[in-house]
Amino acid sequence: MTQDVVDYTNLTPDERTAFDGILSYLTFLDSIQTCNIPYIKNSVTAPEVSLCMAEQISQEGMHNQSYQYMIETIIPSERRNYVYDFWRTDKVLRDRCEFIAGLYQQYVDDPTPENYFVSLMADYLLEGMYFYNGFIFFYNLASRMLMPGSADIFKMINR
Repeated sequence: MTQDVVDYTNLTPDERTAFDGILSYLTFLDSIQTCNIPYIKNSVTAPEVSLCMAEQISQEGMHNQSYQYMIETIIPSERRNYVYDFWRTDKVLRDRCEFIAGLYQQYVDDPTPENYFVSLMADYLLEGMYFYNGFIFFYNLASRMLMPGSADIFKMINR
């Protein structure tokens, strides 16, 4: 991450804002995965599926630790709280986070079969589109020889 610390200071203001915002966004998304997958898992009766979901919960927690490691290592200490709260202060990110969290919350508040299906779709949407769209930014930076350690972390998360 040493190179990333140097690269971070050399990013353009727009690149730094994108880096901070996307990292904040991904941190929030994995935190809601960690909290909400157990609700979905409670309705699963097949032991092999339940085990896979337990593994997903574990993986989401590790992903969140990876984002925290990046924030705590790369971003100057006086800017870290800003990054953690970025998703709350940026309207676009806040709306996206509230949308996906709202889909999960429907099932938590009213565990009907319909809301269960919606929460499963939220999981697929989050995993299949939201995360990968966030990862692409870091891969783009790495393709320009910037932030290689961050890209490596995302490659591990992808696996």
